[in-house]
This record gives sequence, C-alpha cells and structure tokens, in this order.
Amino acid sequence: NEYTIYAKFRKYDTWTDSINDRAELLKKSSTYDVDGITNADEFAKRLEKWATDIDYSETLIKHMKKYDLYKFDTMTVEEFKEDSNNIMVSGDSELGNAIANSALSKRGCHYVWGASGPDTFDCSGLVWWACNENGVKFERTTASQLSKMGKSVKYEELQAGDIITFKTDPSYVSHVGIYIGNGQMVHAPNRTTVVKVQQITSGYYYERIYNCRRLY
Repeated sequence: NEYTIYAKFRKYDTWTDSINDRAELLKKSSTYDVDGITNADEFAKRLEKWATDIDYSETLIKHMKKYDLYKFDTMTVEEFKEDSNNIMVSGDSELGNAIANSALSKRGCHYVWGASGPDTFDCSGLVWWACNENGVKFERTTASQLSKMGKSVKYEELQAGDIITFKTDPSYVSHVGIYIGNGQMVHAPNRTTVVKVQQITSGYYYERIYNCRRLY
C-alpha cells in the first residue's frame, strides 16, 4: 500500500515569533504536560517521552549548558527584547557569521586569564575557541600574535567574524575582539566582567584600535 503524508509548515517573520508560537503549543497541549514547569532541565525531561530520540532530553540539556541558555531563565521580557534587538550578526560570509555567532553564544561567561573555553575565556581565548569551533584551526596564541595573522582588513570593510586588535596598553597589542556587524564586537574584556557585546564606532575601544584581520 502507498500512503501520502501531507505536512503543514508555517512561516514566521522572525525567530521570536516562531519561539513564541512553539511555547504556546507546548503550554496549551495536554500531550506534553509542561504547563507551569519553570526548571529548564525538568522541562526537557518532560518532553523526552514524546521524542523519537531516546537521548532527546540529555541532548537538550547538553546544548543548554554549552550555549549558556540558562541565562534567559532570569531575564525579564523587557531585558530579553532589549538583548535581542541590540544583537544582530551582519556579514557576507557564512563562515564569518558562524564564528561571530559562536562567540556570541558565550555572552555572560566569566573572564579568566589564559582560559580558552568552553565556560571561561580571556580575549584571545574567545577568538581561538570561536574559530576552532567552526573549523578555522590555529595554535592557541595571544592578541599580539593574532594582530599579525590572516589578512589585513580596513576598518570600513569589516564583516562579521573578522577580528579587531587593540592597544589598551600603549606599549603593545593587548586586546582582541570579534566583529559581529553594525559597529559592534563581542569580546572578553577583563577579569572584572564577562563576555559581552561592545560598540566600537566611538569611545574607548575605537580610539585604541590597532588593526583588523580576517582569519578565515
């Protein structure tokens, strides 16, 4: 016998719309029994009995840990909207965009000098990790060495995934970040803060740019 299966697909204008619609489905459907569950790990476990993959819950939890998705549990709706609206990877290279998005997934991770991930980073460690995750391989190195690697890019021609090096200390290249587009970079600034997004069109970092490089 031959069977024809008709699948209905829905197109969304934004990622937020798709997430909200999926959330409504999960909340309203008695099938999943997740209404009122606020613990992310417990939520994942409730979905397991309806999944075709026996490791579904374990995989979800692993990805939530890897990409630090737990941070959204404590965000208000207003904070989420502000965070989402301000961050947009913009570049012509698929690989460059992937590098930028990998680095962005580590926002909120703590700075530790010499660390290369996956949960703590220094500035060059974040660059190394994001590139390595996307198949751009090189030895773990410093901001100073990164300023000599790849090919030179003009500031006006930066695209997502390119790196920007800085002389925060006048005597040497001491810092590096990953450009994500729209005049912003993601970086691991120092031990007093976490991996974050920074505007570089003016101000402290703009005034201390040393050069821009493309490693991919």
